[in-house]
Amino acid sequence: MSITNDYGSYSSFGGVASAGAGFLGAFVIIYVIMMLLALAASVIMIISEWKIFEKNNKPGWYSLIPFLNMWTLFEIVGVQGWWCLVPFANVVFTYIVSYKLAIKYGKSTGFAVITLLFPFVGYPMIAFAKDETESKKEAKQAEEKKSTSKAKEEVASKDEKEEKTETKKTTKKTTKKNVKFCAKCGAEMEKDAAFCPECGTKA
Repeated sequence: MSITNDYGSYSSFGGVASAGAGFLGAFVIIYVIMMLLALAASVIMIISEWKIFEKNNKPGWYSLIPFLNMWTLFEIVGVQGWWCLVPFANVVFTYIVSYKLAIKYGKSTGFAVITLLFPFVGYPMIAFAKDETESKKEAKQAEEKKSTSKAKEEVASKDEKEEKTETKKTTKKTTKKNVKFCAKCGAEMEKDAAFCPECGTKA
């Protein structure tokens, strides 16, 4: 009877230990997955902030430095940067800054709310989207390039016409120097010709 009880106790302990090991393994796996997701989100945020800073004429590497990245974001949307140093208030202002950043780039209120709640989703879309200022700048550059190209073509065409005109004048002058006219009939003949090709008069 005692042996049976001991065996039952051992079996129960083994089951509990096995369940505990399984639970611990699952916890470790979940923890690792969560850490990888957090790391991926951090990388996405750094890259996005880098791009946003460059769009606003700020050094992109500011996104790598804690507090300086927050300070820079605050200033971009018109909030005093020192708020990021105030405990608790900086958390509130971080949400406000995310919202104002989306509005600043012409996004809808719904998108701004998404950016506020899920910055790792909203920030990349803001960072890598062409804003209105960039589009206008590119259009202006394209127009200037087109105008410059057109002006160059006009200058080249004008120079070509002038060159052709000058060539014609030179050819005409050269031709005149190499011809003479018959004294009797006025026909044109080569300078070295002995007789007129029209009337046969001796030159």
